[in-house]
Amino acid sequence: MVPSKRNSGWRTEVDRTAEGDELDALVSAQTDWTRPTPAAGWTIAHQIAHLASADANVLIAIRTPDADRARHPVISCGLRRRYR
Repeated sequence: MVPSKRNSGWRTEVDRTAEGDELDALVSAQTDWTRPTPAAGWTIAHQIAHLASADANVLIAIRTPDADRARHPVISCGLRRRYR
């Protein structure tokens, strides 16, 4: 994956775009998504579904923060305290 260009650990738009392009190239080259990955018990399809789900959850959190806090009250509370 593409390393972050900032010391803070937050990725820039360029970082995220390059990472997405790299992932797309890797996945597009695979014809059999049932193949195992280095993560024990996970296939390529599992990994892609996991990434898609995480991305969907991020979009929910950005677009509807109140709904996201209701879905994850403990996590949201901890994040609010940490990142104020």
